[in-house]
Amino acid sequence: MRFFLDANIPLSLKVAFRVHGEVMHANDDPRGGRTDQDIARGAMEFGAILVTRDLEFANPKLFPVGAHLGLIILRVPHFYVASQIAALVQRFLSKAPLSDLEGAITVVEPGRVRRLRRSQR
Repeated sequence: MRFFLDANIPLSLKVAFRVHGEVMHANDDPRGGRTDQDIARGAMEFGAILVTRDLEFANPKLFPVGAHLGLIILRVPHFYVASQIAALVQRFLSKAPLSDLEGAITVVEPGRVRRLRRSQR
C-alpha cells in the first residue's frame, strides 16, 4: 500500500504510515507545488492514498470520483501536536482493514472513524 501525505500532515507521521507501506510526503515531492491540485496529482502519480487534514478533497465538485485512489482525512483539534496525531493514526491503522481504504473516503477523528463513500474504479 502507498500513502501520500499532504503538506499539512507532520513529517513525523511518515514513520506511522511506513509500517503499512511506502510513503511520500508532499515536501519530498521533487515536482513541488502546493496547491490542492498539485497534491492530488502527486498522490495519483505515486499511486497512493492521499492523507490530509483538508476537507476540500472530499468535495466531489472539486475532486470528482476518480480524482484520488483513496482519501484519509484526519479531523483533529487544532491544538493537537504531532505526537497526538501520530498516536491517533497508529490506533486507526492497527484496527482498519487496509484494503477498505482503497477507493474510499475515510474520516479519522479522535474516538470515531467514518467511511463516507467509495469511489468507482
